[in-house]
Amino acid sequence: MSTEPDASDTAREARLRRFVDEYVIDHNAVRAYLEAFGRTTATGRPRSYNAACVEASKLLKTPEVRAEVRAAQHAADGRT
Repeated sequence: MSTEPDASDTAREARLRRFVDEYVIDHNAVRAYLEAFGRTTATGRPRSYNAACVEASKLLKTPEVRAEVRAAQHAADGRT
């Protein structure tokens, strides 16, 4: 069994990193979600504001994302 992450895991991690980076800018979770995950779904349909709101909220509740946000905020505080 390979220990290499598959492409979908790597893409998700990149999107989560982008979400965190965008969220730290202005603490607007919906805008950050739309920037990171796109304004359209995988099927090409427009992503609704309400769906983005729900998904952004779910992301902010995960321990992994919360820890990344704290670390990014701490790093940003140190740069100013």
